[in-house]
Amino acid sequence: MFKSTDCQSSQEIIILDPYWNEETVGQLRTKGRENSLACPVCKQPVHVRAGEKNRWHFAHKDLSNCPLKYESPNILQARSILYKWLKSKHGDSVTIEKHFPGSDLPRPLDCYVEISETQKFGYWILEKGVRSRFPIEMALSELNIANTWVFLSTMLKVDQERTDSAHLSPTEREFTYSSEYNQIYSSSDQALNYLNIENNLVTTLRGLYCIHSPQQFRFCEQLIDELPNMLVSPKTGELVHPGEHEKLLELQENDRLEQQREEELKIRLQEQAREQQQARQLEWECERERLLTQKEQVKIKTKFSVPDVQKEQQRDAIKQPVTSGLEPHYLCSVCGISTVTWTMLDTGKNTCICSRECLRTLQGRG
Repeated sequence: MFKSTDCQSSQEIIILDPYWNEETVGQLRTKGRENSLACPVCKQPVHVRAGEKNRWHFAHKDLSNCPLKYESPNILQARSILYKWLKSKHGDSVTIEKHFPGSDLPRPLDCYVEISETQKFGYWILEKGVRSRFPIEMALSELNIANTWVFLSTMLKVDQERTDSAHLSPTEREFTYSSEYNQIYSSSDQALNYLNIENNLVTTLRGLYCIHSPQQFRFCEQLIDELPNMLVSPKTGELVHPGEHEKLLELQENDRLEQQREEELKIRLQEQAREQQQARQLEWECERERLLTQKEQVKIKTKFSVPDVQKEQQRDAIKQPVTSGLEPHYLCSVCGISTVTWTMLDTGKNTCICSRECLRTLQGRG
């Protein structure tokens, strides 16, 4: 591990910091011999390993029960590389092997950046599989920390025949992450990061999607850049390759302009529809007014233009009894008039006596 605690001052000491060199490391050796340096996690004494071959670090004096006791040299190397890079970006806001007492994290974060209460970034390095990301993510979420997963490049297995695909382990499949930068290359929102500790190269696979279940995944873009040239997302702390931020801004601007054009078109269509509706309303009102005018003219013409003879005929027609036209007509045996109005009827002869006058005439004859 690279961090210890000064038992006298409670100050955290990171042996990777520039202050510690051949001239000053003797202070740490002395404190180690005096048991004045302790592990921040288990509080057991540690001493300094500051030789010429291996990277300087702290080691436990006994086999205590500590999650940092048996760490992989590859993880230590990747952690030191990542820490120095983050220090160049965020300075004193960065620490290493950040321990959160009382949390459910199985071990400290490899690197941690705390810019403000709302900007907390964690970095978790993976060399092999883990059982589940859920407990880790839950603990980080409770701490309000946005985490970035970094795999060692030894885990990256690109297909030899189809070089645009890779075989992902269960852990890699589970730890793919969403990123706004994925939309630059694909609609598939999954990505993975790999760090090569031999040459400090960062490989990011963007736009991952499964093409052969369960482990073969195609990637829409494979980005490879040196770690010193990488950027840090101010939103999530994720690793961003050179040029990606500019491409994202350009894409977002194009999307904004396209959305603006769509909104303008929508407004124009709504205005056209409104104008057409107003035109139809005006046309309907004009037609209604014309019909009403015609109706009034007909009323006036009827009132003042009908001849008196026609009026007399209309009044006579009203006075006449209305017949259905279906009643049988009978011939009067006295006057010879065919009528439907009769006084006496002889159905055997189909004759009638049409009026009382005819009846008196018939009686006078008799």
